[in-house]
Amino acid sequence: MFRNKLKGIAIFVFMLCITFIATSKVHADNLTVDQIIEGINNSSIVKYYASSNYPLTIEKDTENHKIKIYNNDIEAFVSMDYGDDFIEYENDVATITYEVASKSFFHDIMLVNLLDIIFDLAGYEDKTLDFENGDFTNTYDTYGFLLTTESYDVSEESEDGTSSMSGDLFRHFKITLDKNKIDTLIAQYGVDSADVDPNIEVIKGIKPTIEVIKTTEDSVTVQPHLNYYNIDPDYDVLCYIYRSESEDGEYVKLDGDPVSCIKESKYIDKDLKSNTTYYYKAVVTYGSIFSDPVDATTKKAEVNPKTGINNPIVLVSALFMIIGGSLLVVNRKRIIKQI
Repeated sequence: MFRNKLKGIAIFVFMLCITFIATSKVHADNLTVDQIIEGINNSSIVKYYASSNYPLTIEKDTENHKIKIYNNDIEAFVSMDYGDDFIEYENDVATITYEVASKSFFHDIMLVNLLDIIFDLAGYEDKTLDFENGDFTNTYDTYGFLLTTESYDVSEESEDGTSSMSGDLFRHFKITLDKNKIDTLIAQYGVDSADVDPNIEVIKGIKPTIEVIKTTEDSVTVQPHLNYYNIDPDYDVLCYIYRSESEDGEYVKLDGDPVSCIKESKYIDKDLKSNTTYYYKAVVTYGSIFSDPVDATTKKAEVNPKTGINNPIVLVSALFMIIGGSLLVVNRKRIIKQI
């Protein structure tokens, strides 16, 4: 009987050990919320706001199980729920207005950066998510990731005219902290960061601007801009330039490679007509949100105030003809005199 008791105790202890090991393994396979918060604090987007004199505050509300990221001066705020194995964001605003859309940029960029932070902590520093080729509506149970969006196209009237904005609003975002599910997610939808810009979804939602730098008789130099910053000095965002001969006419993409929108690159549109007005727009590569148009009028061809001739080649040719004609007359007179 004593042996049976010992056997029972041994089995009980063995089961406790198995339970402890299993529990420890599950815990070890989960990222922690504190790790995520530390990753947010060290992220490029937080460093960007700090360098712009608008530092973000990151709070962990343990009572309500929320992560809050905000700066009251610029009204930037995002709140996410968290649990032992997930982080979740939900935007339940009833109507997408221009104001809602303009503020959603901060939410979107934080969520995209959050995804990269989680991938880095899970050991996938060179991976990002392929948003283009995945339907993430009902994927949480399998891959530990869910994303639903809603498209918008809104405008706002002001003293400066009509401002428009279009894109996709992040409605529901949920990401697991379970490393095993992250492995499965990466295997299914992960791509190399070098091949797909992890910020492309955010950048595609930003409206560029364009300005005229210089005009000549037959050229216009324009420069696109994009309000985006990345701490990597080699990082770049490119824009295509479009031109039309009327403000509301058809805009045609100009030849040549796209130019940088964030490194002050210029595009020179050549072989234009003098004293003619052209209209230009810019759009981010792979994007669909065009800048507001700007107009540029090429300069009038220079006119000589004495002769009225506006082409130097014509002027020189005319002088040669006059000189040549004079010599011919003089030569004929000499011939006549000799006779």
